Amino acid sequence: MVSFNAHRCRGRVDDVGFVLIHQAKDRGDSISKIARDLHVARSTVRRWLDRPKAPSKQAKRASGVGKRVRRQIAARRKAVLRLARETESFERESFTPVRGIRRTRTFTRLKYPSSTDIAMALNRLTDFNVTATTVRRDLRASGFRAYKRSAAPRLTAEHKAERLEKCKQFQEDPLVMLQTIFCDESNSDTNEKYRCFQWSDDPSTVEPLVIDQAPTKVMVLGFIGVGYKKLLRVPTVNRRNRHGNVVRSCSVTKEIYEQMLLEVVPDLQKARYFMQDNAAAHTAVFNSGFFERRGIDVLDWPAKSPDLNPIETMWAIVGRAVERMGPYGHDELWTFVKRAWDDVPQETVDRLVLEFDARVQCCINKGGDVVKRVDVRREMKRREKRAR
Repeated sequence: MVSFNAHRCRGRVDDVGFVLIHQAKDRGDSISKIARDLHVARSTVRRWLDRPKAPSKQAKRASGVGKRVRRQIAARRKAVLRLARETESFERESFTPVRGIRRTRTFTRLKYPSSTDIAMALNRLTDFNVTATTVRRDLRASGFRAYKRSAAPRLTAEHKAERLEKCKQFQEDPLVMLQTIFCDESNSDTNEKYRCFQWSDDPSTVEPLVIDQAPTKVMVLGFIGVGYKKLLRVPTVNRRNRHGNVVRSCSVTKEIYEQMLLEVVPDLQKARYFMQDNAAAHTAVFNSGFFERRGIDVLDWPAKSPDLNPIETMWAIVGRAVERMGPYGHDELWTFVKRAWDDVPQETVDRLVLEFDARVQCCINKGGDVVKRVDVRREMKRREKRAR
């Protein structure tokens, strides 16, 4: 039930509020107590106590609005939906001088991605004169919601075919997720990037995102598996940039990666598989025979597939926790990252690792396309229903 008074919402309640009002009356609560508990006016309580039917069962009649106006609203919403779903495609040519390869790529995107773009197009192409607020109201009434777009790699047809093939191979061994240690690097900095939205009744009180042009950064290397998690800090090296100035650089090279892997070699030898992506340092260590000499089997991981790695969700959990702590400086940032990593329960880590099979199934269902977090949740819910 919407927590507004009757003057602002004109005494409207939903079916849940209708049931709560009648349940409270059956318990013997007074009208004043019901209005106070549900944050509505007493006149609203009286009105809906006198009506035997729920709001959804009432006659669909707009008070004071004629048929002509209702037809105009319906036509406007139909135009808004058409513009919101309209897409455009364009081609772009790229040339690689070293290989001498010329490619033509086709991109498809929404033509009017925001409510402001839709309102401007509607005013330009039709006789309607609307604002972005009206467009947002029409989209909500049509079941649309504004979602934050997630970052994803750009996949070609070759990438999708490779991902699909590898996922089918992963599915042949159902115990691969139980016997694999997943690995990945992550950069943490002092900038705010997770708290992008803030609820407020006054726009002037909304806090800005704190962004530094050169934020403090710490690079870490993480390992997770069933009953296992470990975090290592990538060492910082002083280097000279192109201007001759000494700067602190943090990157994973072949030598640094080998040195860090030596700390976890006993754990990797106990596991059946080790997962790493196709970064240059990782591939160089693999080609040097580092894993073969130590009897470690490395999964053949498809290119551009961070969405299949369950540790990416772990980095999001750690990043939000670090941002709430408000770190300042390299040492404090590393301390907070280590603390946030240690605070994640092992049960959560195990759950993320066990979701790998669901990620693989989602990738197969989508033909090798990008797997979103919402896809994994839906797949897990389907499996829970089947188990019942």
